[in-house]
Amino acid sequence: MRKGVFFTSAKKTAAIISVAAVLCLFSAARAQPSDSACVTFRWGSFGTLTAAVDGVPIASGDSVAVGKFVIFTAAPSNGYDKIRWWVNGAEIPSDTTLYTLPILIGRAVPHNVVVSFERVPSEYAVVTFRGGSFGTLTAAVDGVPIVSGDSVAAGKNKNVIFTAVPDKKNGKVRWTMNGEEIPDYINVYTLPVKISDDGAPIDVTASFEVYIEPPEDQIELLSGVLTFGPSPVRSGGEVAIFWDGDKEIGGDLLVLSALGDVVAKVSVSGVGKIGAWNTRGVASGAYLVRGMLKDKDGFKCRVLMLVGVVR
Repeated sequence: MRKGVFFTSAKKTAAIISVAAVLCLFSAARAQPSDSACVTFRWGSFGTLTAAVDGVPIASGDSVAVGKFVIFTAAPSNGYDKIRWWVNGAEIPSDTTLYTLPILIGRAVPHNVVVSFERVPSEYAVVTFRGGSFGTLTAAVDGVPIVSGDSVAAGKNKNVIFTAVPDKKNGKVRWTMNGEEIPDYINVYTLPVKISDDGAPIDVTASFEVYIEPPEDQIELLSGVLTFGPSPVRSGGEVAIFWDGDKEIGGDLLVLSALGDVVAKVSVSGVGKIGAWNTRGVASGAYLVRGMLKDKDGFKCRVLMLVGVVR
């Protein structure tokens, strides 16, 4: 009996040792180095960052096999061409316009890549300008004439000098720069614009307001004031046309852009509010009206004046 008991205990002991051996082998397998690494990446404002392995895009947090290259591609927004790279917290000293960065996954450890985008001062600024009907607009830098679309050197306190010349003596001029009216320079014929150090584009428009007196023998018969409102005009709103004379007038008025293009035709008649122009879909800028109005007796009055600046 003792021999049997000993034999049974020996089998149990062998079984326990076998289980322990299996557990040890399992633990050893878990402790072996992994064959892949977790790759994370992020980027700042003013651009994007993508990553790919063997031409296949990956997302931040994906695992990549050891021995593979991850190709990171930075795409900066317009004007933010200076790029800085960090890998696992350490900045990579390199050309600041390096858009592609290959990273070899040499070990099964996490890899983290960060990229930031910064604006680089440009050496040149593009200058565009145009004058409306009833006048001309020219520009010069250091006394040398330029044409619209030319690139000029940035910085060094350089100015572009714009000169407006109305067709009619004492004609009024309105200036718009980069889409915004410059109220301080209304009816000033010369506009200096500094070229910024970062080479920001410059776009200038000069619109001209010319008033033409009607014939002498019709001034009394068509005395009155033609006005438009409100001003400034909001895109998608209505510009009301008013006549405060003592005689009804009527006719067609053409609405012109600063470049002289016809954007609308408005038929008007009566006294008081005689018509309206709807600015829905109209681009921002200065607009003029032109036309010939007359009363019931046939007396005429030419109209050529500024409607307002649509914003």
